[in-house]
Amino acid sequence: MQSLPSNPEAERMLIGCSMLEPKLLPYLISDLVESDFSLPTMGATFRALKALHLAHTDVNPATVMDEVKRHESAQGVVTGVTHAVLAETYDGCPRFSRPESIQAYMKLVKDAALRRKLIRYAEVLSVQAAQPDADPQGLVLQLSAKGHELAQNTALLTDLVSTETAISRTFQYLEDSWARGGDCLGLSTGFQDLDRNLLGLQPGVYVIAAGTSVGKTTFTLNIVNNILLDAAKKNEKRVGALISMEMGVESLTIKMLATRAHLSTRDIRKGTLNNEQRRDLMRAGQELAAQGLHFVEGFNAITPSAIAAKVEHLRATHGRVDFLVVDYLQLLDSDNGGSGDYAAVTEISRKMKQ
Repeated sequence: MQSLPSNPEAERMLIGCSMLEPKLLPYLISDLVESDFSLPTMGATFRALKALHLAHTDVNPATVMDEVKRHESAQGVVTGVTHAVLAETYDGCPRFSRPESIQAYMKLVKDAALRRKLIRYAEVLSVQAAQPDADPQGLVLQLSAKGHELAQNTALLTDLVSTETAISRTFQYLEDSWARGGDCLGLSTGFQDLDRNLLGLQPGVYVIAAGTSVGKTTFTLNIVNNILLDAAKKNEKRVGALISMEMGVESLTIKMLATRAHLSTRDIRKGTLNNEQRRDLMRAGQELAAQGLHFVEGFNAITPSAIAAKVEHLRATHGRVDFLVVDYLQLLDSDNGGSGDYAAVTEISRKMKQ
């Protein structure tokens, strides 16, 4: 018999990361329920984490284990959660502090849970439909009602957020911002006036618009360089993707290396560098290679859906994506086949925001 869909590693990452960084719990418990976890130990640990969070109790391995034992005693059940299981759960998990870092894992867990529910209901429906006295119309109505129930329970119809959840998440966001302090609360562009007005790059979409050949790409690459350099100074790592429909990976890399090493792109291409400049170039290359920037190439069709697939792969690999740069909007193809006109650009802009 074929096993039901599950993603044990994604479940472990969600629970383990939340144990190490309880600030993630408001986002976790607002989107998941215990039955979303295929592993009983992960479901029981999730229930304990939720109970501790709602009771405003400190979350650590000791308090989680105490809550598990309390539940087992009260309900007369054995969950299988032990100190060893908890240690294996958070062992090797990164200390994510941003909710975006766990979104890919949450999607994997929710998708697998929905597939299990669909399979189980399909099995029940097939048995009912095989009965000689089955009422087809009644089964169709039952199927419709079940589909509506699943859609509601998995937030497919609309992403409803209660005021309780909104307040919890908002104050957590504000506390994180206050803790960082300073005038730049988002990603630093490296341009002081811009950072002061924007408070850094916040989650959202930013469009750089100007005439042709005035330096939009160079300006954008400088921002990307500054984001990475700022993270390196703080011993942090930013994960981002850079997509250009005008320049190849080598050309983009040369521009970024030239900026970092304070060299001319012309001199780099011609090789007219002295020994000190070559050392500066090599050092800039080593620094850039160690940071979390990814170039995206090899598209069959450059559409928002194709970009989304690349970004999701990056998110699944690294746990998060801090920034995405697309150069430039008008060169993207519409998923519906149109390109260049107002309707296509509008559609592309909407999908990029998503």
